[in-house]
Amino acid sequence: APGSMRLELGPQASLVAIDPGTREVLAMVGGYDALPGMFNRATRAQRQPGSAFKPFVYSYALASRRFTLASAIDPNPGCFGTGPTAWCPAEAHAHRDGLEPAMRLREALAQSRNMVAARVIEALGPEAVGTHARALGITSPLPTDLSLALGTGSVTPAELTNAYATWASGGHYQDWMIIRRVVDPNGREVPLPARAPVREAVSPAEAWLVTSALTSVIDRGTARAARSLNRPAAGKTGTTNRNIDAWFVGYTPDLVAGVWVGFDDRAPLGNGEEGSRAALPVWTAFMRDYLRARRPPSLEFRRPEGVNVVRVDPATGLLPPGDGGVVPGFATPIEEYFLAGTEPHEAAPVDAGPPVDVVSADAPPSEAPGLVLPIENPVAPAAESDGGDPPPPDAAVAVDATAEPSAP
Repeated sequence: APGSMRLELGPQASLVAIDPGTREVLAMVGGYDALPGMFNRATRAQRQPGSAFKPFVYSYALASRRFTLASAIDPNPGCFGTGPTAWCPAEAHAHRDGLEPAMRLREALAQSRNMVAARVIEALGPEAVGTHARALGITSPLPTDLSLALGTGSVTPAELTNAYATWASGGHYQDWMIIRRVVDPNGREVPLPARAPVREAVSPAEAWLVTSALTSVIDRGTARAARSLNRPAAGKTGTTNRNIDAWFVGYTPDLVAGVWVGFDDRAPLGNGEEGSRAALPVWTAFMRDYLRARRPPSLEFRRPEGVNVVRVDPATGLLPPGDGGVVPGFATPIEEYFLAGTEPHEAAPVDAGPPVDVVSADAPPSEAPGLVLPIENPVAPAAESDGGDPPPPDAAVAVDATAEPSAP
């Protein structure tokens, strides 16, 4: 009997581009169906951000003054809780040949390490992190357990992009705006409701430090492909369990853009389709077209007052041993940025052990005060996710909102 065939549609995607200074929406794509009444995924699709949420954890960590970008945290596998309710986050990038030394927060964010984010939120408390995220612009309900660190709450692309714009604008939050004015049939301008005033969500120094950390994601982390823009940029990839959602949200000093890719029915995107492969190329292509069309000047993220730079030992995040020069058995000291008053005052002990060469001396500033959290209930490294080996892979992991927090 004759059969019928149907063309299988590919995944959907959305993009939102916002001016961080005015919060005007400069571009918005709600899907590939340009039809009247179409479902606008940019403003209505509730999707898990995965590791694209980690910057909110580190933003609060910095604002709390309990951590700095140089804080050294245990990245090794572990569990939170005991028994059948224990949560043991998977770690796609864990070493398979023994325990790893402590990892500085900047590097943990650049490499999207799950255990570091989980240990930081355990120390801070998920409720406090959620409150901080709402101050930055997240409006959707958020979970109150530790899985929040890995992006298990659902958000819309518009709200996530606008929250990133708070860091890009120097810490100031305002609702995004898409309508400038309305004119009636007679040509008279119709008054619009007054916009809520701008408010400071974080200080300029705190916002700049988050931006500085996010530049490392592009410089040497999961979003290295965006270096092809050849100008300062910051951002974060995100991927959820089984590659169901792929994200990249990033910005230059004058434009913030967020990209989400996924199926409406939450089917997996496929092997290897992580944020760095599925969403980042869309973002990079859009930004390249924007730069070619508008030709904005290549601006740096200007460092505000209240941020100091200090040379630290890359293995411990403490001051270098000795007089600050090169000491046999220690790596070359590196520069890191600190909120004024949070700089380390203790020198790394001479018997601290051989350092880990996690960043070259000429790389952008990395991090470290020597806060090291012990591993709890160590477990064997979890199997790597089914994301294949995209260049570069993203370690983001999130769980379905209806499922018990776990990792693939």
